[in-house]
Amino acid sequence: MAIDSTHSANNLRFEVIEERLKAIEAQLWRNASSSTEIAIEDDDQSMEESPVWTPSPPPSTKSAVATPTIRTNDTAVQVFEWSNEDGLHLPPLEQIKPVMDNYFDGFNQAIPLFSRDSFMRMVDDWYKYPSQRDRASWSTVNVVLALGVRQTLAGQNVSQDEMASQCISNAQSVMDTLVYRDTDLKGLQVLLGLVFLFLATPHPQPACVLIATAVKLVHRLRLHVAVVDEDTGLQEQERAQLFWITYIIDRDLSLHTLEPYFLQDHDIGLAIDGLSCEKAAGCFFFNDEQLPVKFLDLRARLATIQGKVYDLVYSVRASKFSLNQKQAANDRLSRMLEQWYNTLPEPFKSDRAFTLERKLQRHCISLHITYYQCLFSTRRASIRNANWIESLLKFSHDLEANNHPTDALLLPSNWSALVEAARSCLTLLQLIDDSDISLRWNSNCACEAAITILAANNLTLSEHDLHDSIDSDTLNITVALAEFKQRIENTDERFLQDSYAMCLDLSQRAERAATRFREEAAAESLWDGDLAELPIKPSGIFMQQDFITPEHEDKLIHIFKDELQWPTRPGRLSLHYGYTFSYKTFGIDEETPFKPFPDWLVALLPTTEGRPPDQVCLQQYAPGTGIPPHVDTHGPFDQLYSLSLGSPLFMQFDNKETGEKVEIDLLPRSMMKMSGDSRLHWMHGIKARKTDTLSDGNVRLRQARWSLTYRWLREGAECECGNEKLCDTAQRRRGVEREYRWKQYEQEAQKDAPPRGG
Repeated sequence: MAIDSTHSANNLRFEVIEERLKAIEAQLWRNASSSTEIAIEDDDQSMEESPVWTPSPPPSTKSAVATPTIRTNDTAVQVFEWSNEDGLHLPPLEQIKPVMDNYFDGFNQAIPLFSRDSFMRMVDDWYKYPSQRDRASWSTVNVVLALGVRQTLAGQNVSQDEMASQCISNAQSVMDTLVYRDTDLKGLQVLLGLVFLFLATPHPQPACVLIATAVKLVHRLRLHVAVVDEDTGLQEQERAQLFWITYIIDRDLSLHTLEPYFLQDHDIGLAIDGLSCEKAAGCFFFNDEQLPVKFLDLRARLATIQGKVYDLVYSVRASKFSLNQKQAANDRLSRMLEQWYNTLPEPFKSDRAFTLERKLQRHCISLHITYYQCLFSTRRASIRNANWIESLLKFSHDLEANNHPTDALLLPSNWSALVEAARSCLTLLQLIDDSDISLRWNSNCACEAAITILAANNLTLSEHDLHDSIDSDTLNITVALAEFKQRIENTDERFLQDSYAMCLDLSQRAERAATRFREEAAAESLWDGDLAELPIKPSGIFMQQDFITPEHEDKLIHIFKDELQWPTRPGRLSLHYGYTFSYKTFGIDEETPFKPFPDWLVALLPTTEGRPPDQVCLQQYAPGTGIPPHVDTHGPFDQLYSLSLGSPLFMQFDNKETGEKVEIDLLPRSMMKMSGDSRLHWMHGIKARKTDTLSDGNVRLRQARWSLTYRWLREGAECECGNEKLCDTAQRRRGVEREYRWKQYEQEAQKDAPPRGG
């Protein structure tokens, strides 16, 4: 990434802001100790009068012709030309206007830190009336320029980063005068703008000090109460927006640092409902301006929940909760988050993010990043939860040492919801442009937590329900780790390096655990060959009742119903694993690639035939659904196995030569093998009806049913039974044209169908 080359500049800015803040804190302490009133410096003082630090001179001025260009929001923008003179200077207006437009069309649309009209009037006055220039306006413009470059869809390159660095340095250089400024909103706006800039870097620590200063300024300006300052003419709506932006950052930092927030709900005299919905002022519109997305409103309400997460999970008071109180708190937070998420307009939900145009998509992603981080934090599902990570590592060590670990408290409550959220989170993060460094840094905590959750889920496969997403989860983890590694490659932040190392270690342990799980599942196969042949005609029907436990059956049905994607059509539905069955040739579909068997199926694969099956068909029968009488094609396939799950029903066997008919009751969890006569010379099928009449006269209602049919390819694809009526090999050898079997099956089914209404 091009931005990595600016590592030294980033570190320098970090050191400078730390020193600057120390100086401001010392000055505040001295002023607080003095009985004299703080004297605010005149705004028209030049920069060199700052007693603490003077920024290094900006780059030498270049001619407009020779100045390289960058692209911001698909608009060519010249790299800024900074004057090498001392004083309050800005680049030419024509150079900075596209960057300012980019900021107001993008970031400020969601987080209205500035009123566009007021800001542009201030900029116009700056260039029209040089004698009236002041530090606050100069610092404000520099912050907007830095945000316009950093918070952009197109990301940033080296030249852009240097531009942003210069703007940040300029804003910092006069910050000591802004922290006291209560005559207008510029001081607060600059502080909040700098907070946003530092939060989108690997060094967010200064943001904590800046937000504390901003909160004090909020109180001094009395933005936390519903009043209008008649003396300064400040607009109530703009004041309210700035207050809620401060509130949002305060709660955001609290959850990131796990430290108390400053703004207390009981000392706030504003209502979130008071925020108006105006385009480009914290609100977007869909469907030709008909459907509003009140972004600032949504974000403020989510910030309220963030505060509750701290109160109920991380505060000193929460640490004294009993287990029941902790569970009640978690349940309460889950309900609050669910209710908040349900207020999102449908186009702005996570599964629709990929359909949004890029600007709205960026805002949608940033909102969901906070939501997911909040959700993960309610269960302490993070690398920062040292006790949980220690228990996961111990579980892994015991597992690899064959100690067969079990720990009922290993995973947090509501685990399945956390796993689904982690999957959605990583999928959403993949939509972020590679060059959008700011949004990627903002997503760091959520990304790390999602990686940890999915790795823990694969690591502990033996402790929870089977799932069909092991491979896809592993892939998502790998992609996220690659991006994580690239992002921190040139940063010296020890915490980030340690977090990455821990995530990588957990993911590697999870991969080993998944491999071990598959191997053990295959080794502990349920197939022991204990199938007994039924003493009936046709011969070759073997049966084993209760082949699996009811609990195992429930887990499988849960997977079938909730985790698999079925065709959207009525009737009997099919999914294929291994080779795909062809309903045209009644053999395998040679054009469809082999589909690996999912983990839930591995333990159910037969070992009695000396090799695993070549094709497995999972079928779902809606109540009343059947299958026409038929004989599976002789040539391609050898013996068949079938596992019944769900509702019981009768299967009919029919010998057309002798007229004999037999019904077999296929009970739930029963395994049946068909070979010999039953496989080759008798038709089998299931009548389409909603009830079955038992031998004692009782009527049994059919419900949903699933079956797994296992097939093996016959060596040479040649059958030697010689049955010209049923065997495709015999028909081919005699030159008999093969009939389209399913048509024949349907005709047979119509003969056996009950009267309408039966």
